[in-house]
Amino acid sequence: MCHIGERYQTFSAIHYEWHCLTRAFTLFGTQSNLKGISMNPLQRLKTLLLVLLIAGPAVGLAKAETPDVMALATLDRFMAAFNDQDIKAWAATLHYPHVRFASSQVMIYDSAATFQDRSVFPTLQAAGWHHSLWTRRTITLSSDTKVHIDTEFERRNTDNETIGRYQSLYIVTKIEGHWGIQARSSLAP
Repeated sequence: MCHIGERYQTFSAIHYEWHCLTRAFTLFGTQSNLKGISMNPLQRLKTLLLVLLIAGPAVGLAKAETPDVMALATLDRFMAAFNDQDIKAWAATLHYPHVRFASSQVMIYDSAATFQDRSVFPTLQAAGWHHSLWTRRTITLSSDTKVHIDTEFERRNTDNETIGRYQSLYIVTKIEGHWGIQARSSLAP
């Protein structure tokens, strides 16, 4: 059975979608094998819509799985967890050992447990922090398993006023099929 619009993750799925398309021709009253197709205008319109429904998700998925897109999505999850002050979700966006260069120090976190075993948010809140956001993210190096991203982010207060703007470099890696931040170097305190 063909499920129109279902998203697939492999090339063989595109072949399956093509099979669904050829079967769909029989639904529209043509027995064509796609050689010498003869259809009236309504059949052509129905076929075009069907092709868009079937192929559209596969094309979108192919773009969504590029290393650059996946690395940027990892940064989005990182920032969302940080702003939610969810240290467990924040730790899940990282790969371990995780390295951070900041405040004239090099911190190495060997595991998620080590990363979570610290107090981060009270110090930020004491400085007036409410949330942070990306203001720039530029990919400077990219491969199938590693992406370097030159970033700038702002810390903002409850009135959404900027209280700090910092440049940083994030190295996002793919390990065992999972994208995570391996290292960060920041000019933030």
